[in-house]
Amino acid sequence: MGESRKKIRRVPNSVELLHIYKELLQKPNVHGCYIGRKSKAGKLTSELALICGVSQKNRKSELSQAERIPSSIQWLKNSSKPRTLPTDVVESSDRILINQSSIVGPGDRVVRVRTGKGAALGMAMLHPEYGRVVTTAGHLFPKQRYRNEEVIVKSGDSEFQGVVVKKVISSDSDYALIQVSDPEVIDNLYKDVELVGPFHTPNEMDIHKKVYVLTPVGRVQVICKGINGYFNGPEGIMQDLILTTWGTYPGDSGSCLVDKDYALWGLLVGSKTIQGQNYSVFAPAYIPATREKAQLL
Repeated sequence: MGESRKKIRRVPNSVELLHIYKELLQKPNVHGCYIGRKSKAGKLTSELALICGVSQKNRKSELSQAERIPSSIQWLKNSSKPRTLPTDVVESSDRILINQSSIVGPGDRVVRVRTGKGAALGMAMLHPEYGRVVTTAGHLFPKQRYRNEEVIVKSGDSEFQGVVVKKVISSDSDYALIQVSDPEVIDNLYKDVELVGPFHTPNEMDIHKKVYVLTPVGRVQVICKGINGYFNGPEGIMQDLILTTWGTYPGDSGSCLVDKDYALWGLLVGSKTIQGQNYSVFAPAYIPATREKAQLL
């Protein structure tokens, strides 16, 4: 009796593939390999194959025998029943491209269509009423008639239409919620790479720690100088504020404050001068999420 179908492996296992890939990647212009479906005459077939991605296809006459990709690879060579798998050569880019600026999230910018004024985007959340939203500074929208105001969200070279769905300026918060035309592009990733969160409420042990502001122009290192601050805000006294050394500028309002592990501390409200020294001031980040009954993405 032959081997049952369940025991027949149609492709090499991960250890065998690693050995095969290392050999193939030594050949000219080979940039990657994977198991997929073989193409014939430009159409995919049902036949499994080991696909080799090359920057440019060459004629066989232009390559030595050692440089050519074999028409098939063999594995389980020492077995009584060695296996073979056909290869297929396709043109591909030479590396994985990180899709920078395709995701709307912390550190991107929002601009009011009406005035041209802008601020930074903060945290991305899943809201029980509005779905996927991202925060920015509430004081960017000073008038009462803010709901459904049109904005432009800028993420690198990409732009998205957005609207303001809610604004809250209170004793412990200063934020607005933004929806964009394609909600699926919203995520809690800084520069499309670093996941921001979970929340962290700083305590006395965090004073003098290095922390970072995720601004539209980059990650700015600052030092935590104080917690539980009470100061005049845009519309009265604000409480439980976080103070850091000054490292922010007009247009950075709404930016996230994170630690080295990207735990989320606060959202930038503005700046404060104390005894001739400038400080950046942040409201606790967990409060908007708690008030809105929303979750970080």
